[in-house]
Amino acid sequence: AILAKGEECAETTFSAKVRDIKPAGCGCADGKRAWQAEVSFVWMETAFRVVVIHDAEVPERATSAEAVARYFATTGRAAAAHVVVDSASAVRFVADGDTAWAAPGCNHDGLHVEIAGYARQSRAEWLDAYSRAALGQAAKVVAGWCKAYKIPVKHLSVAELRAGKLGIVGHVDVSAAYHRTDHHDPGKHFPWGEFLKMVLAELSGEPVDPP
Repeated sequence: AILAKGEECAETTFSAKVRDIKPAGCGCADGKRAWQAEVSFVWMETAFRVVVIHDAEVPERATSAEAVARYFATTGRAAAAHVVVDSASAVRFVADGDTAWAAPGCNHDGLHVEIAGYARQSRAEWLDAYSRAALGQAAKVVAGWCKAYKIPVKHLSVAELRAGKLGIVGHVDVSAAYHRTDHHDPGKHFPWGEFLKMVLAELSGEPVDPP
């Protein structure tokens, strides 16, 4: 779901095409993040346990990630995410070392990625040309996280999430496990099997054929 603004100055190391969105007048010195006192994240080091998949609830456009970035840069909502992706790019909002307020219950030990689209999408809509490209962008980001933080490429059950297992979940799983929000993204038709294959392909360097 749509979250709030965030911004950081450090270069990303992911293989995805990542572009930072900086507000007018942004000045970052000595590696400090801009807006550190204003946006909804906490600058801290933590051991990451899960990657949380969200949909951004925005139209499928090649510039949706940038549009969400502009929205985040101007909204006063108390929320954040690490990265948002569309079919053409991945945009960084919050550094990995900062806690994004994205899915209560998995904020302190989660990494959060937003994918352009809607939770109401059918499986076929999630696997059309646009969404496959967006999923591919997300897979590159998630693969980078899984490699960097030794997170298994596995969709956890709600019980496994509650038990403290490491893996990948949707915001809906966090809601079901901890009952602190009612968000149900990325939706019941999100193609988990195909997405995890894309992540594994990024890690192995082998391409994934369309279903």
